[in-house]
Amino acid sequence: MSTLYEIQDRLAELTEIIVEAGGDWDALSEEEQTEFDGLAGALEQKIISYAHLIKRLEQRASSREAEAAWIAAEAARITTISKRDRKTIKTLSERAMGVMEANDLGTIETEHFRIKVVRNGGAAPLEIDKEADPMKVSPKLSRQPKRVWDKKVIRELLEADAPIPFARLLERGRRLKIS
Repeated sequence: MSTLYEIQDRLAELTEIIVEAGGDWDALSEEEQTEFDGLAGALEQKIISYAHLIKRLEQRASSREAEAAWIAAEAARITTISKRDRKTIKTLSERAMGVMEANDLGTIETEHFRIKVVRNGGAAPLEIDKEADPMKVSPKLSRQPKRVWDKKVIRELLEADAPIPFARLLERGRRLKIS
């Protein structure tokens, strides 16, 4: 079976023969006239087949768009539920930590869990006063070219008990550890 363009091109060739003959249909041989009629029918069938395919693709595209919308809505719903779960976890953990600390409960060990309040790991949080200006302080506490605080140097000095009036190390946070 020929493509739509091949059919169209051959019809154009045969039509050109008719046009050059002044519109005389008899300019085509009997074989070309039969071919012309067959091609005209084939062209129509090909376009009808295209229409069926287009409609099928439109339906599939609509179905996929609806499915994508449903998936997006479901993802949003699940994300909302997950955020609610995280908020509940935080609230319950804070309550349990408060009770454990208020009652001086160190570690609670059960058949299933070991529960204790622990300090967060890593370096202690560093706080620098917002009104402190790196441009007015010693160059060793700030970095060029922007003159921003060199937090590593400030942290090292504070850990060595050097007095830096505009900065301080804060207590590490704490969390409930369930293992």
